[in-house]
Amino acid sequence: MMNCSFAVSVAAIMYALVEIDPSMALNEFRNRNNHHSCGCRSSSFRPPRSRTTSFSLQLSRAEPNDDAHDEEESLYDTGTTSLNLKTFQRRRDKLQLQTRQRQWQQPPNPLLDDPTDFVQALLQALQQTSPLHGGGALVLLQSSTESWRQTILKSIGAPLDGTNEQVAPALQAALERDDNQFAILVDRNHYCYHTHNKNDNNNRTGNTVVKWFFPSDVLDFQDGTCWVESRLRTVPDDQLWVAAGWSLRQRTSDGAWLLDGVDWQDFRDDFRPGIGREEWERICG
Repeated sequence: MMNCSFAVSVAAIMYALVEIDPSMALNEFRNRNNHHSCGCRSSSFRPPRSRTTSFSLQLSRAEPNDDAHDEEESLYDTGTTSLNLKTFQRRRDKLQLQTRQRQWQQPPNPLLDDPTDFVQALLQALQQTSPLHGGGALVLLQSSTESWRQTILKSIGAPLDGTNEQVAPALQAALERDDNQFAILVDRNHYCYHTHNKNDNNNRTGNTVVKWFFPSDVLDFQDGTCWVESRLRTVPDDQLWVAAGWSLRQRTSDGAWLLDGVDWQDFRDDFRPGIGREEWERICG
């Protein structure tokens, strides 16, 4: 009875993680279990070659942590190692929905028809730190024109023929270096970003509070390109740290905005005058 329950649990996990037929997963487990009936204690399942998902299953139950106590339902039936399949599926579906909702709000997105909204969404996406998916660097690459994408890859010595998924971790690591002036775009440990107004109290950790402002109207060139001005200031002392100009170009397929260049002038003492000062002066001076 225990082996049957365990087999169903493993089959459910295989179905949930690699999206294969549950009956095929159960048969695969039974075949491998019969093959190792000589006394081996562990069994493994190799997903199809086209899949990159891998997982490991630990028979011993882990000790509950603080987060587990906060959950209303347990993934395991009381007193057994059987998986509570309905609870597992509900949690999986919830995580998948949250992921899709986050992706729907991320650029490139034709619904972000306002260039300022696109820049704000891109800045917010850069704050993601998931190493599994390349963090915000992956969104940056996906939201860039091919010419700007190649400029980014050349700056970190990444192969130009690499896919976004392949080079995103390297770009994320480069952006997060302490001596990189663009680390402020991805660093949430040292800076607390305001999202609404100056009266917000988001600084619960004692970190420096900064906020992006968009002081001027979008400069629309009426040819599918535009330019957006933004400034990064501290709150509430209102010190100017960065002045950045974002060159955007619309994608011909759906009209979604893409990043085609960044003019960056840094006013922080450690990075003054910063890369991009000449470009900034040529545009604004």
